[in-house]
Amino acid sequence: GLIVAEAMHFRYHPLVDRVRDIIDAGEIGELRHIDASFSALMPFNDFRFDYRLGGGGTIDMGCYPIGFVRAISRDEPEVLSARAGLHGQLIDRRMEAIMRLPKTGASVTMFVGMRCRKLLSVSMRIEGSQGRIDILNFIKPEVYHRLTVRAGGTKRTERVPGGSTYRSQLAAFAEAVRTGVPPVTTIA
Repeated sequence: GLIVAEAMHFRYHPLVDRVRDIIDAGEIGELRHIDASFSALMPFNDFRFDYRLGGGGTIDMGCYPIGFVRAISRDEPEVLSARAGLHGQLIDRRMEAIMRLPKTGASVTMFVGMRCRKLLSVSMRIEGSQGRIDILNFIKPEVYHRLTVRAGGTKRTERVPGGSTYRSQLAAFAEAVRTGVPPVTTIA
């Protein structure tokens, strides 16, 4: 009888819903391919490099691009192949994966890296049959982000207003506890 939520803070920023609206409106046509990338240079003494603390690039950083893809596509990506770069025997410091969205057949490529040549990347490209959406910083959009839509021979850049993803997530959770209405990120 308790409220449980997955703490996917980015999901509480209006950027996710705006991207969904663009896709649902058919602005870029049928969904064909998504390319998601999240990498940052982490020092080897960071907890993400400690298996006993739940370390690993995919489990820590990979949840964000995968979660964003799930949210905008309303689909569960199926992994077709994956290739890891390891730190020791148990920690993936980078991961490249090829996935497929069963509902549309769209392909997804994901790159996650904690220690790799791609020092910093937080970007996503969503390609459709008639255009594409490019997003810079889909994880913490309140800090800075850029949403660019190219379709029908035009290009526009948008900023989606919204406050702190963490504050919005906490407010939504508190509201769910008060009202009993499940939050956006249920354990399902």
